[in-house]
Amino acid sequence: MDGSERNNSSLASPAEMLKAELERGAAIALALDADTYRDARGHPGSIGSHIRHDLEMVECFLNGLAGFVIDYSSRRRDAAVENDPSAAAAKTRSLVKRLGLVSELGSKTVFVRSETDPDAFHRSTVGRELEYLYSHTVHHHALIGERLKAFGIDADPDLGVALSTIRYRKRRAAPVGG
Repeated sequence: MDGSERNNSSLASPAEMLKAELERGAAIALALDADTYRDARGHPGSIGSHIRHDLEMVECFLNGLAGFVIDYSSRRRDAAVENDPSAAAAKTRSLVKRLGLVSELGSKTVFVRSETDPDAFHRSTVGRELEYLYSHTVHHHALIGERLKAFGIDADPDLGVALSTIRYRKRRAAPVGG
């Protein structure tokens, strides 16, 4: 999804927004050669590690829906997804398909394991967690954008930019008094 599509997303559900952002990550992965995808030199993470992280957060969310208890710390840290763009794209397709089944659960209560106190759980909703995952994925796409720049690869200028910032920029650019 490029920036122009995100500008018109005011009616999209959080699940649809997340699916589109995950697909955007898969498209980036498939556009790279495997060496670039997994190269972490000079940075704390490779493009592949960021994509793997995003996908595993979504996987934890989806797996947790069975009992309405989500544990984002239970990520598998799958080396294949982190090192192979095709494996990342396949994982993306699988998760996007599963996300298609959760939109109607938006107001359902879930309990999310605390990351600072693993014995504590916080009350949330499916819809709020979808928004969190969308925002989290966009944030990691900002980090991916920086890695792409470091490799001399052009990226969409809206890659990794929050939807609220895109909307703000659009309002500022609109002619006054229309």
